[in-house]
Formats: sequence, structure tokens, C-alpha cells
Amino acid sequence: MLKNPRLLLSVLLLGMPGGNVRAQSLLPQENQQPQEGEQVLELPRVVGEPSSRIEFEDWMVVQQAEDVEERARLAERFLENYPNSGLTAFAHHLLAEAAYKKNDIDNFILYGEKALLELPETPALLAQLAYLYSERRDSVRATKYANGALALLDSMAKPDEMPSIQWVTEVRGLRADSHYALGRSHLELWNLSVGSPKELQEAVEHLNRTLELDPEHGYAAFRLGFAQLKADHPEVALEAYARAAILDGPAAAPSRSHLERIHKNLQRDPESKWAQTSIEEILEEERKRLESKQAEMLQELARLAAEIDELEAAETDRLEQEKEATPPGN
Repeated sequence: MLKNPRLLLSVLLLGMPGGNVRAQSLLPQENQQPQEGEQVLELPRVVGEPSSRIEFEDWMVVQQAEDVEERARLAERFLENYPNSGLTAFAHHLLAEAAYKKNDIDNFILYGEKALLELPETPALLAQLAYLYSERRDSVRATKYANGALALLDSMAKPDEMPSIQWVTEVRGLRADSHYALGRSHLELWNLSVGSPKELQEAVEHLNRTLELDPEHGYAAFRLGFAQLKADHPEVALEAYARAAILDGPAAAPSRSHLERIHKNLQRDPESKWAQTSIEEILEEERKRLESKQAEMLQELARLAAEIDELEAAETDRLEQEKEATPPGN
């Protein structure tokens, strides 16, 4: 049920004071004791900061592991050796990432929640947890996390080291997952409220927004088909189910079944266009529509990335001009 990971992990690399400070890796030895006369520098716990040079260097061992499973194993060892580290939230974030890639939903939620305790403004975790909570019908947490993710994404600036096209692509994907979580939650609230039209309309709006952001979001297309059918819009539901049916994923097969059933009902009117339209023709038309939406999305992403690059280039030029205009010694 997990989609492709879009985790955004930032690590604060802090310069540590010099001196005779212990600096050995946590692997393969553990619980190493300082030699006589050796200083062990420890600072007060601050979220995002190591309290000693050895702790910092051991964390770098974790970060530099190339294999996801190895990085997770080292993160667990780090937590054992430094349970009060200011970097524990980052270790939990790494463990959440490893669980995500293994489709281990329970551990992703476990470690993701632990990471959020000290890193509450992490939109990737918020959006992914919202997505999963909505699928578990926990509409309260799903709504809270999805709205939190969207609010953060509205105000976040691109990290300096990240290419603009990667940034706008990841942000768009997180927005899509957040809107999906809201749409799915409104469907659950519609069900609990015994058919509130307002909840159903909210669901349709968020699911449509999801597909605008991510035309290949199969779950959103599947849920939209259901919502439109319940809203008594069978032809619109037909298109949504057709979208989900042509996309690979768990929603494809049930969407095809719903599509066939709706199509059969629509064909009962001999004067309708559906009377002369086959299922395969409907699917082919939807493939063309999807290709068009994908092309539009790629053009929009390229445009947004180019705008960011232009703004960054203009800011760099401005700073250079200010530097050149500043008299020496000032």
C-alpha cells in the first residue's frame, strides 16, 4: 500500500570544538572507555546536535552507509549507544525510511511518530503518515497531518543543495498525497455521517486535486470513481475508474470490474453514446487523456524549476554586486 518514498531527510553537520577528544567509530567495538588523561567532551542535549565529537563521528558512520538495511542497523546501534543524543529523531527518521522501503507499515508509523516528536515540521513524514492513517480510516490524524504538511509546504524554501526540478517534483508529490489523505478521510466521514452531501463533495474536490497534481495516483482515481458514483454521476465515475484501471497497482483490477458494471448500466439506454462504445475504447481514450495530463505536468514542473533557478541566479548576482560595491575593510 506504500507508494514510492519521498522522504526528505536533512542532517545538521556541526563543527565540534578541538582538543584531545575521543574519536573512534562505534563499530565494531561498543561502550569504549576513554584512556587515562583523555578528555571526553559532552555538551547539553540539543535537538539536532551531537553532544560530543565521538557521537558526531559515529552518526556520520550511520549517514554514510550506502545500503538502506545497513544504515537502519547502524541507526539502531546508534540509539543503543546514545539514547539521549540530540540526533535520536534523525535516527528514527532513518529507521522510518528503511521500514517504508520494505513496505513495513507498522514500523514506518512507529518510527515516523517518534521522529515527529522532535521534528514536527517535517512535511514528508506528515504527508506519508496522513496517507497511511487515511487508509486505516483514522480520519482525525490523517486530516491533522495532511493539513500540517500542506501548510509547511506553502512556506518552505528549497534546500540550497537540491536541484530545482527534484524539489518541485517532490513537493508536488507530497501535496498529492496530502490531498488524497483529506479526500479519503472525507469519504470516511461521509460514511459515518450516513451520507452527508457536504462530506462527499469535499472528498471529490480533494481527490480531483490529487489527480491534478499526480495523474498516475491510482488510489485517488479509484476513490474518486466511488465518490462520483455515490454522488449519482455515473459517467464521471466511469472515467475515474478507467484511469485507475489503466494504471498498474492494486486498484486496477477492482476498478476494471466497477468500470464494466457501470458501462453495462449505461448501455441500457440505446440512445446514449455508451451503447456504441466498448470497454477497450473507453480505456484507450483514457490512456490518451493520461498521456496529455502527464505531458502538462512535466511542462509545469520544468516551468516552476526554471523560475526557481532564475530567482536564485538573480539573488547570486545581487550578492556579488553588493560584495563588489563594499569598500575593503568594511
